[in-house]
Amino acid sequence: MNTTASDQQATLLRWLGGDNNEQSLLDCRNSINDALKELWGRYEWPYYAGRQTLIVNAPYQTGTVTFDLATLSFTLTGGTWPAWAEYGHIKIGSNFAKVTRRVSGTVITIEDSTQFTADLVTAQTYGLWRSEYPLPNNIRKISYLTNDTNSQHVCEYVTPMEFSTRRPGIYGTVPLQFTVRKDPKLGNGLNICLWPFPSNSWTYRYSFIRSPREVAVWSDSTGKISTTAADATITGASTAFDATYASSILRVGRDGTNPPTGTIGLNPYSEELFIDSVTNTTSLETYNVASYSRSNVKYEISSLLDIDDVTMTSVFLMECYLALGKRRNKDGKEMQMIAGMHAQAVRDAISKSKTASQITYAGQGRQSSVSPWYNLGAY
Repeated sequence: MNTTASDQQATLLRWLGGDNNEQSLLDCRNSINDALKELWGRYEWPYYAGRQTLIVNAPYQTGTVTFDLATLSFTLTGGTWPAWAEYGHIKIGSNFAKVTRRVSGTVITIEDSTQFTADLVTAQTYGLWRSEYPLPNNIRKISYLTNDTNSQHVCEYVTPMEFSTRRPGIYGTVPLQFTVRKDPKLGNGLNICLWPFPSNSWTYRYSFIRSPREVAVWSDSTGKISTTAADATITGASTAFDATYASSILRVGRDGTNPPTGTIGLNPYSEELFIDSVTNTTSLETYNVASYSRSNVKYEISSLLDIDDVTMTSVFLMECYLALGKRRNKDGKEMQMIAGMHAQAVRDAISKSKTASQITYAGQGRQSSVSPWYNLGAY
């Protein structure tokens, strides 16, 4: 059975004696999100590992530019600055500067303390090289960065501090090194930074470990819905769907009175559908089509807990009890018993998650499943 945030919240509320007041709800919800973070940090769970593709950009050199020192801006004629321009460096002759902003399709600005110290009134040829690539902000560790065109060419990881000593890779060739550091444009964003800057559009692959997603939707059952068999469109009446519901679970009820529960609840759902996208407040699309046609029935939408429900369910529950017990100053003896159960659950979960299999990374030969991961840094 899929475990939702609503399921886990109900379990914790029962532990508190069914006290369903606002403070209890907040304590349970904070404990669930805390437990996700704590459990993630205890072991490199295979569930959070994956592989991803990065397609780098070739340099952009269309048209000519002029430069205004007062505004630190380059104006382009005969071309359009690419959408990635704010993650690039511009080079004219032997001078270069980091781009700070793409103002429009024809204007970019560069950082202060630049090598460009005077206006360029006469149009100049140039090169715009992309140096940084935003990562999904829940990726926390990276193992390898390998060029698909040449599987023997692997970028070497260096720390952000060491990377900062390198002269910008304006020469344009196959990148030799990379790091991952904070994106100054985004509060929690991380960027892959390459050196030297790539001279062609190549495809890279990398292995990663991500952090778990926090709960986005605890429970919504406002209004009613209607479903049509073999159709992925869900129509709501007096509902308030919003974009955060994407990737959550929709549980379809059996009548217009009782919001559905899990299979062991008092009002078991008739079916579960995974939400793909939200069209508007009264319409959404699901990945899987409905099995039944139902009209004006109750429903519940809640986030799927970001854990492996085969190996991590028990240890996650213990993690939640620990987090909630600390918040509520639970009795010491009870907490000691939970701590013991938690320790055993951690050992059991790790044992179930371990694999003796080997993992192959392009250009790296056979690597064991305990290959080192690079912790991502900041400036």
